[in-house]
Amino acid sequence: MKRLITHHGKFHADDVFSTAWLKIIYGNLDVKRIDRSDIYKYINDNENFIYDIGNGKYDHHTKECKEYRNNGSPYASFGKIVRDTYKLVGFDYNTYKNFDYFFITPIDTVDNEGPNSVISQHSDVIRAMNQEDLYGAEQDAAFSKAVEYADTVLTIMIKKYLKDKEIEIETKRIARKNKARDIVILEKFYPTNPFKKEGTKFIVYPDFDHWNCNSTDSSINLISDKATDNLIFRHISGSFATFKTKAAAVKSAELSLRS
Repeated sequence: MKRLITHHGKFHADDVFSTAWLKIIYGNLDVKRIDRSDIYKYINDNENFIYDIGNGKYDHHTKECKEYRNNGSPYASFGKIVRDTYKLVGFDYNTYKNFDYFFITPIDTVDNEGPNSVISQHSDVIRAMNQEDLYGAEQDAAFSKAVEYADTVLTIMIKKYLKDKEIEIETKRIARKNKARDIVILEKFYPTNPFKKEGTKFIVYPDFDHWNCNSTDSSINLISDKATDNLIFRHISGSFATFKTKAAAVKSAELSLRS
């Protein structure tokens, strides 16, 4: 592959984020933004990756190339491209599905149905960068800046989703190791739900210069309001509390078990 081909003129979050994603997975390829009527010059060259134009696999503007997710949300080019390439950034299927639902779908929906269809802050930012009075080289420069923005966002989000998957695996391992223990003391915070599934009622962990005690299910087990020793803060819901010392946090969990 030598070149990325998309449409010239007004740009949207769809083609901008598609471009940034493709550059992340395939390297810093050249981007050529063409008039839609010139697509015939490029469509038969296998060295070109064509998207958001040309009525092909990665377009979505005509009936022939329109696709929808199982929940009815429409695909735009960004969603189609990531669907076919998510493994190249290290995502497994479940991670991809979460990324698609929370991050991509709003962008795709706005591109298909307009800015008032759903909330998509990234679409709003790209729209603000796409000034109506820019043409030619000025517009291409604005497009390049928009792609830089999208690259920054995607790089951060890819790392986040990969890290979240690591944390999910590690949390399940630690929770299984401590199966059926009422109180588990951790070296740092981990999500409570896996501990709840393994029968743990409270987790205790350090947080900067203090210690927290969290209930894994505040509908059943609350942090006792009698746990006042070295108390810094207790949430009104009783779901967690913060203490000056580890001993006080552990004591609060023990007291809560007896309450």
